[in-house]
Amino acid sequence: MYTAPSFGPSTNMSDLVYYGSWINWSRGKYNGGTITLTPRNAGILIAFLAIFVSIAGGSLWRIIAFILHQRRVAKDPRDGLHYQQQVILRNAATPGVASWQLLWLVPPWRRISKRPLWKSLPVVLLALLNLLTFFAAGILVAEVTRTAGSEVLVRSANCGNWTIDDTRLVYGFTTKTQNDTVSAATYARACYGGPSAALECNQYKVKALPYTVSEKESCPFDKDMCLNKVPVLSFDTGNMSSHDHLGINAQTKDRILYRRKTTCAPIIDTGFFTSFNYTDIANASLGDFRGSDGDVIDFYNFGGTVHIDGSKANNFTFAYNERMAAVGTGYGLAFGSQNLWQPDKVLRRDDADISLMFLMANDIRYYGLVEDPIFQATGELFSIIDAGQNVTLYTSDYFVNPLACIDQHQFCNPSNGKCTKLDAYTPAVLAAQKDLEYNPMQYGTISTLSLELYLSTISQSIGGRGSSALRAQEVVSGLFSGPLPKDQWKKEVEYWFTTGLSKVQKYFVDYASGPSNVFNGTHISKPYDAPSRQLCESQVIKAPPGSNATSFSTLGVAIILTVGGLVILAHVILEYIVSNVVPTKNYKLVRWALDDKLQLQRLAFEGAGVGSWHAGIGAVPTTKRTQTFGMEMSGDKRHPTMTFTDDDEEKRAGTVLLDDAGSVRSHSFSTSKGSGLRTWPTASVQRAESIQIPPIRLFEDDREIWPLVRDTTDNPYNWSGSAAGFESR
Repeated sequence: MYTAPSFGPSTNMSDLVYYGSWINWSRGKYNGGTITLTPRNAGILIAFLAIFVSIAGGSLWRIIAFILHQRRVAKDPRDGLHYQQQVILRNAATPGVASWQLLWLVPPWRRISKRPLWKSLPVVLLALLNLLTFFAAGILVAEVTRTAGSEVLVRSANCGNWTIDDTRLVYGFTTKTQNDTVSAATYARACYGGPSAALECNQYKVKALPYTVSEKESCPFDKDMCLNKVPVLSFDTGNMSSHDHLGINAQTKDRILYRRKTTCAPIIDTGFFTSFNYTDIANASLGDFRGSDGDVIDFYNFGGTVHIDGSKANNFTFAYNERMAAVGTGYGLAFGSQNLWQPDKVLRRDDADISLMFLMANDIRYYGLVEDPIFQATGELFSIIDAGQNVTLYTSDYFVNPLACIDQHQFCNPSNGKCTKLDAYTPAVLAAQKDLEYNPMQYGTISTLSLELYLSTISQSIGGRGSSALRAQEVVSGLFSGPLPKDQWKKEVEYWFTTGLSKVQKYFVDYASGPSNVFNGTHISKPYDAPSRQLCESQVIKAPPGSNATSFSTLGVAIILTVGGLVILAHVILEYIVSNVVPTKNYKLVRWALDDKLQLQRLAFEGAGVGSWHAGIGAVPTTKRTQTFGMEMSGDKRHPTMTFTDDDEEKRAGTVLLDDAGSVRSHSFSTSKGSGLRTWPTASVQRAESIQIPPIRLFEDDREIWPLVRDTTDNPYNWSGSAAGFESR
């Protein structure tokens, strides 16, 4: 048995948040998969997903770029713009970069190529579409947390109901319940009755339990007991789900429905009270009352009262000393509940729990007439000067005004549609457990709920708080009250009703988190069976302020990882196939390989006769281990060229023979050390500015030699005479 500690600060709900994987049954088995993480771990996951989506987006673009490039490859002649677009498609890593570079081509080509914008626009639009998809995927990362919502599970080692150690204990019980009532009343005041942004309103599954208000009910007691021309006020929650409203996270088959209906009306006191001089009844055996000689005591008899052990207490319901109205006392509020009060037959209801309240205005002075039937004040006291104006103060017309309410409860099993009738607390619970064919989880829920329902009735929602249970007290300063509306009594009753609903919300969370406001002499009754233990792990609340707990949709994370992973895998497979499997067997794939920036660089160096390059089109081009070369700028500054210097120690000199017309007749080259001079005949080709000699295939080491023609002036492009020297590259 766990002994509750003395009253102190309540447990920080942030410490009771469950971090891990769970199912939010509000969204179903698959959509409801949820992962709740600490702020640190949530940040890591969000960062990982963002990077992962970025990589997947890049992979998707590379796939699209490959398809576009391949569809645009052609053997027939195209202009330079086309080939530049192809290079951009091959090398731009992201759609954003590709879009910008493609658009950047348009201005320089606008007077050279025909309609360059229209040639680039389709590709740009497709790249932008991919970019928007990329952004949408990034937003999806945020939606993964938003979809999961702000709900979290509560887990506590102190789960259970609070229980008193001794039924004769009064202080522990009343103090515990009164503190619970104060907490619930504070919540009801802030969170019921309209929109509210208060942080405290964001702690339960729903901010406020739903209910409707009606003034069309008939008198809930003997028809002559309700005041004439005063409506009967009724509050009805309708069927509230243990899952959707009370926060018990359960599958549909394990849920129950609960309904609360409260009906209140001001009642008459004519014939139910008698006034006595205290001196005349001081020694009478009427019961417990207070007074002094000369006091007038009003006894209200709507049924006698008993002690907590069942022995007789008083022959009356309530006693009021009229001297209280003249000794500077403010509002008073007393109540009688059915466990200690035995209602008269005109108020008795076997199918409801009855609460009887007595409102006393005492010495309150009102700034203006009050026409409310309970707070009615039309008797003038005197006039005062307030803020330069003459103000008449009024006093209450009656010493005491009684008000009675009934609370009824109903349970339903949504699995089979069976319901109990609206009834008092005890018979309603017993009927639900016996007749509704609840499964173990449903039975455990109703058993847990039943322990708290009594404490949420109207009388218990007042809970010994006296005048602090009145909304009218909020406009009182000293003994002076501001004007009250004609329906003030309705506001009071609704406040008590919502306090009771707030208690229901609180008690369910208290069961899972461990009871609050406990004192010595009480203990926590731990769950003893599987359904009760499951309830301990099923309470959902809003993420407490300060916890910064973040919940992710398991399905959303899975979709991101699956789709993104497939895109990345498809890109990797595509790159492998293109690079290693079929690049030399397909013209379009060869073009894709050659448009790579490194291959273009290799072709440029080889075209300039610089370097001995290795590796095929599916690999990174490399030179020999010891080979280096330099680059220097030359030519016009607006159209610069590069001059290369090469220190390859294996360079070999050769000759090229030219005819009188300046055409190449033949050329020769020493292919390796000691191999001698080899001569290749060349068809006579007229050259106006330079000599282009086909490459020489060296079968010994499977290399190509690109001869570089030089004349006697060492000019690589112009020559004179019938012969020129050349060097290999």
